Amino acid sequence: MPADAPVYRVRRGDTLYSIAFRNGLDYRELARENRIDAPYTIYPGQEIRLDGRSPVRRGSTSTPQPSTRATSVAPRPSPPPASA
Repeated sequence: MPADAPVYRVRRGDTLYSIAFRNGLDYRELARENRIDAPYTIYPGQEIRLDGRSPVRRGSTSTPQPSTRATSVAPRPSPPPASA
């Protein structure tokens, strides 16, 4: 990581994901570059270097495609009709 990369000082309530999102980065790449292992625990006052080599593409005019790993939720079955 370059020595002149911008640095972010972690504040209370920050998550690695929120820091990455605000800076247009992928949180997994940010974690890897800062040697932060899962579950990606960070602490107030910690310095996170923002390299920016793997920006998340935003503002694209193309329509996002649904994830192939998305799961669907089956509808709840209807209760049986009441017999009189």
